[in-house]
Amino acid sequence: MSFDWDSMYYFSGAYSLEDIDRTLGRNIHDWTDVGDRLVFSCHNRITRHYEWPMKADNPPCGVAFQIGN
Repeated sequence: MSFDWDSMYYFSGAYSLEDIDRTLGRNIHDWTDVGDRLVFSCHNRITRHYEWPMKADNPPCGVAFQIGN
């Protein structure tokens, strides 16, 4: 990957922002409660995060993503 990271976290839509804050050890005020989220950190600093919303009328059967160029 084209960025530094030493930890990766995956949070399903079942996790609240409070749960995520508690796990990451910080308060993330600019995030929304949108659904699934992938977070990369390096030396306890978030370097990248990706989120994708849950669609009640069309729930995903699986998720694939590509990171980088």
